[in-house]
Amino acid sequence: MATLTTMPPPVVAEASGPPRPAADGPAAVAYVLLLVQAAAGLLAMLGLVLIMGGNPAYALVPSIKPVLLLVLATAVVRGRRRAAMAVIVIELVSLTGYGLNLLIGLVPQVDVTVNLVTLLTNVALPVAIVVLCRQIRAEQAAR
Repeated sequence: MATLTTMPPPVVAEASGPPRPAADGPAAVAYVLLLVQAAAGLLAMLGLVLIMGGNPAYALVPSIKPVLLLVLATAVVRGRRRAAMAVIVIELVSLTGYGLNLLIGLVPQVDVTVNLVTLLTNVALPVAIVVLCRQIRAEQAAR
């Protein structure tokens, strides 16, 4: 009968440089939520490209926010001080844009579809990320 052996965990040498990613806490949760939001944006961008006949020119502008969210997600989890504030600003701009979209939807000629997915990706996810980033900023200020 074969015995099961386990590998010891890798030893990480401490070196000066960028802060190490946090294993848990609000930074890790914000990282995952930012990845989910970026993935939703990339999926929406791919849908737009398909609807527009596969023309890749329609992918340029919609891919800016997901790429920026991916960059900021890694910066937040690494503990960069200004990254959490930048994420808060981006999410507040997104929430404001969705609110304006709803206000424009009150005009009878404009159709705005409100469903569970839109509310989750445009309201609940940004609000949760803002709350987490405020916690991260409070932890950074306490240090």
